[in-house]
Amino acid sequence: MTFEQFIVAASSYLINSRGERMGQAYFNALSFHRPDIAVVIGGDPEYDPFYDDKNINRFLGFVADRW
Repeated sequence: MTFEQFIVAASSYLINSRGERMGQAYFNALSFHRPDIAVVIGGDPEYDPFYDDKNINRFLGFVADRW
């Protein structure tokens, strides 16, 4: 899977996951597809978008750099 394919998968997950915010959906998709990256980001107040959607751009940059 490429990073671009991950974006498509995460967007699809967001559309189909009722009640999850964007940050939650993208982090959950990352946890499924690349748990090795998710474990590094999880809980980091600068990059983790799970609790704060404002981190989504930094999150995506971090993920893209490590993909």
